[in-house]
Amino acid sequence: MQINQKFWECLSPVLSELKQKINCDFVVFGSTPLYLLGVLDFERIENLNDIDIAVGDDFVSSEEMQEVYFHDEPNQKLYKILIQGINVDIGPAWPGREDIYDKIFRDSFEVGGFKFASLNTVREWKELMVKEYGREKDRNHLEKIKDFQKRKAESVIVADATLEDMENVLSLKDEVWVSTYTNKEHGITVEDIQSRKIHNAQRLDFMQKSVRGKSTTEHIWTAKNGGRIVGMCWVERKDGYNKIGSLYLLPSYQRMGIGKRLMEKALSWLGEEKKIKLGVATYNSDAIEFYRKFGFEFLCKGEDYVFPNGKKMPILQMVKYFEVKKQ
Repeated sequence: MQINQKFWECLSPVLSELKQKINCDFVVFGSTPLYLLGVLDFERIENLNDIDIAVGDDFVSSEEMQEVYFHDEPNQKLYKILIQGINVDIGPAWPGREDIYDKIFRDSFEVGGFKFASLNTVREWKELMVKEYGREKDRNHLEKIKDFQKRKAESVIVADATLEDMENVLSLKDEVWVSTYTNKEHGITVEDIQSRKIHNAQRLDFMQKSVRGKSTTEHIWTAKNGGRIVGMCWVERKDGYNKIGSLYLLPSYQRMGIGKRLMEKALSWLGEEKKIKLGVATYNSDAIEFYRKFGFEFLCKGEDYVFPNGKKMPILQMVKYFEVKKQ
C-alpha cells in the first residue's frame, strides 16, 4: 500500500499521543485517510481541518476533552481535544449511525499500528454528509475519491486464475470474510471466521484440482493489481442450474467496477441455457444490492453456513432466470 510519507510523518506523532490519552481501540476516518492514501494533495499540516476518530464502547472521556454536538444535534455527541496543534474529534457510535460505525471498524486497514477506515467507508460517510448537510467540502472530496478509484481500477487486470494463484486466492478469501461476515447481531466474531483456516489444506486442494484439470464445469478468475490478487470469482456448471460459488474483492477495491468485470466474465462463461443460483449472507446488504443489479432475485432461505465451532451464518438463495430460447 502506497502512503503519503510526508503526511504520515506529521500524523503519526499526533496519533501516538492520542493513543496514550484515550487508551482504547480507535479508527481514523473522515478526510485523514484521504490524505494518507494520496486521494487529497498534502502540503502542510495546516491543510488538515481536524482528525476524525471513531471509538468503541470502551471509550471513557477525560477532563481535558471538550464535549460538543455535531451540527448541534443532541444525539450526536463529540469530544474535542487539541493535540500538537491539531483538533481531534472523538465520536462514539451515534443513534441511527451504528451501521456506518460498524463498517468503519470492520473495513479498516492498518498503517504503523494505527487503524484507518477504508476508502469505500469514507466514501459512504462523505455521501451521508452531503445528503444530510450538503457540505461543499464533502462534495469535492467525493469527486476526488471517485477519480482516484477510477484511476486505481484501470490498473487492475482480470484474467483466468493459474495454479500458482491458488494460495493467494485462499488468503484473499480469508481476509474478505473477516471484513464482510463479522456481525454482532448474529454473534459472528473475527475468531469464528478465522477458525475456518483449519480446513485450508482441504480448500486449497479443491481449488487446485479445478485449475489443474482445466475443468469444463468449473472456472476461477482473479483480479490483480501489480501482481497482487485483490479479487476473485469462482463459478460452476451443474445439472439443472449453474452456480456462482464465490465473488470476493478486498474492501479497498470495491465500488470501482472490478466486481462488475468479474461478474460479466462469470455470466458470459456460464451462458444463458440454465438459471444461475448463488448464496449470500442475509445481512450482506451491499452484495445483495450488487446481485440485484445483474438481475438476481430472492429465491428462498438457503442452508446456513456452519463454522467449525458450530456457529451459523444465515444464507439467502438468489437466482437469475433467462427466457427460454425458441428452437
